[in-house]
Amino acid sequence: MTMQGALCCINGYYDKGISLYSKITNIMKRKMGYQEEKVACIFNLMAKAYEKIEEHRKACKMYEECLKLRKSAVGSDHLKVASTLYDMALMFHKRGKPTRALACLEESCRIRIDCLGSSVPVAETLQQLGNISKFAAQYGAAINFYEGALAMRKELHGESHESVADVLQEMGDLMDDLGEYETAMNKFGDCLYMRKRRLGEKHEDVASVLYAMGFTLLNKEEYERSMSFFEEALTIRIDVFGVEHSLVGDT
Repeated sequence: MTMQGALCCINGYYDKGISLYSKITNIMKRKMGYQEEKVACIFNLMAKAYEKIEEHRKACKMYEECLKLRKSAVGSDHLKVASTLYDMALMFHKRGKPTRALACLEESCRIRIDCLGSSVPVAETLQQLGNISKFAAQYGAAINFYEGALAMRKELHGESHESVADVLQEMGDLMDDLGEYETAMNKFGDCLYMRKRRLGEKHEDVASVLYAMGFTLLNKEEYERSMSFFEEALTIRIDVFGVEHSLVGDT
């Protein structure tokens, strides 16, 4: 029945998949000595199905049920618990609850650091902490989290990896929000250099950072320079997507 539910979700029949998952959990709970981790896995699948149909409140509820069972089954400091906390954080963020999202992410990050040390999951969690701290207007915390993520990305992947460029662009956006336009342009410039080297001149990720640079220059009231960046971004997007694409219209 679990596979039937999974196949339903894979084919887009999320309501049917959720119904099957619910039946499975009810059957398993009625059994004496049921394995909590197996039920937790089903709750996790239900949460992801609710995500797909944008039922974020119900997804959070399923993640909370999953978390409770996982802590009981494997302990509070297990990587499966960290994973559930991370997923919960993203749901709380989508529901506009940054305080709860940050609390889940911080607990997830602590567990991942304890279990994994310097690693991709820790870098991802630090980066997400930066994103949600920025959304919550906790700018000092956001800077610290981004700096931690940037240092770890460089340690793991080298100075010119695309994941390093991603953090630099997010830091540039933050500096722009804070009115630190020169710092923002420096971050964007480093990001642009890396992306052009790795992806070539005609790539949407290159256009994205050019567009961001145009806005920062617009905020600086450097209108001619701003226009040149917007025009370069527009040329790339027309080449990549064609003139009818929404990104072309936005540019």
